[in-house]
Amino acid sequence: MAIVATCTGASGAIAGTPMGYDHAPALPPGAEASASVGRVMSSLSGPHRTAYMLAHWHGLQGQDLGEFAFKYMTPRTLSRSFVGLSIPLRVFRALPVLFPRRFPDPTFANYGLIRNPADPEGLPVGLETGGSSPRYVDFTCAACHAAIVNGNIAYGAPNASLRYGALILNLDAALADSRFTLDRIEAAAETAASRSLSVGEKAEISAWLRHRPFPHLTASARAMIASWGPGRMDLAASGFPARIPALYGARGLLNCDGSERGLANEIRYHLFLRGMAYQDLETSRADRLVSALVGYVRSLRPPACDDFEARGVLLRGARVFGKHCASCHVTHANQVLPLELVGTDDKRFRQDSPLSQLFLGWSGVRGLQIRLWPMVKIPPLEGLWFRTALLHNGSVPTLADLLTSPDDRPPVFARAGSVFDTRLPGNSNRGHDFGTHLGPRDKAALIAYLRSR
Repeated sequence: MAIVATCTGASGAIAGTPMGYDHAPALPPGAEASASVGRVMSSLSGPHRTAYMLAHWHGLQGQDLGEFAFKYMTPRTLSRSFVGLSIPLRVFRALPVLFPRRFPDPTFANYGLIRNPADPEGLPVGLETGGSSPRYVDFTCAACHAAIVNGNIAYGAPNASLRYGALILNLDAALADSRFTLDRIEAAAETAASRSLSVGEKAEISAWLRHRPFPHLTASARAMIASWGPGRMDLAASGFPARIPALYGARGLLNCDGSERGLANEIRYHLFLRGMAYQDLETSRADRLVSALVGYVRSLRPPACDDFEARGVLLRGARVFGKHCASCHVTHANQVLPLELVGTDDKRFRQDSPLSQLFLGWSGVRGLQIRLWPMVKIPPLEGLWFRTALLHNGSVPTLADLLTSPDDRPPVFARAGSVFDTRLPGNSNRGHDFGTHLGPRDKAALIAYLRSR
């Protein structure tokens, strides 16, 4: 699903109010039309900055362009012909009016999405319109990789509360509902907007409703998606979801099995899985946006923990870390180990055969690593202190639990209003018994040190 709020004049003159946005700002008083977009960006904040960025993203450079790509880019930004699972903005706004039981919160916070006071359309973090016209809604990187930490939005952190699967299931059910008709949609959209729709908006809804490509899910697909729960997903349809990873320190091999090499390839692969034609991912526009996005992700740093431990405890923890953890999580971070050495749940890792990976490689997907046997990626540990889902499947809730013998880890626990049952297939909390043999003082010191990183 995509949220794309775009502006017809996005590539036009810098001065003036961009077409397509009711509240997109003009240049500050006295500014010359030849002023750089970056200079204008630095003078704006909040909804004005967001609206301007969406309208003038063509002129952005460096970190500004990378920030746009991370927070606001959707598949339609790369290819205006792409429709996929995108939904017109006015239809999206009408959903809580039409189906209040499925969408009880107009901000969609009940699905774990984060309210974004800076968005000119009032859309949550990670649901955007992508800077192209007409305005369609879709997911961006920030939907999965942003979380509230210490009261602030931390970009690059995993959204452990995101109920991505539940949102997809309810969208699918709503669009298949017999009440989802043009007249009812238009009436609900006008209620949501507190105004009459324009002729153009009605025509856009009508055209989308006649030709919408949103595929209705099969019963087996619905059952698979329902198993995801908060903070997990399975875009590759392996049948076994993985937790959303943090992006801090992401380099080299990516995914929980190290199956993708390089951030640029990973970004293109995710877009490919969402339905983009691969030729649309090989354009100069795509290259520019993907390169900027890679630079932005590499610049992200986790928020610091505001709990302070005694210096002696941290020094002890650093020594324990250096002796028992650093050889993997520093020296060989973002590399892989054979699954048998780690001992974690093997269901997801055994779904893709070398032959199926070769087929993806032949189809044009770059960067895939062909494995003759299952491998597990060694993750970097930046920002580990605020994560609430450990191991690749999110089956261990805390660091203290991870340093406990697998026999004593909680078999069932609550997360984001849901119950996580480690006894279900693919949810095992076994394995990674490294550090479980440490004494209580060393464990406490190690946890304190990891929280300080």
